[in-house]
Amino acid sequence: MLKEPFGTLVRDADVTAARLRSEMPDGALVVAVGDATTERLARLGMRAGVEVVDGHERRAARDAPDGAPAT
Repeated sequence: MLKEPFGTLVRDADVTAARLRSEMPDGALVVAVGDATTERLARLGMRAGVEVVDGHERRAARDAPDGAPAT
């Protein structure tokens, strides 16, 4: 179900805080799917309304992003 983006997909090379903010209307629900995506948003000073993390990246175990609840 989450394999295909529901909204705008911003490619990795184009990700900046300014670009992401320009893509989001005020009050938009932002959903971050994946540990690396969630972590990158946090590094840019942004948090998603919904963060889907599982302690894996490309199916390999990794440390959970800062602020993620323990599973």
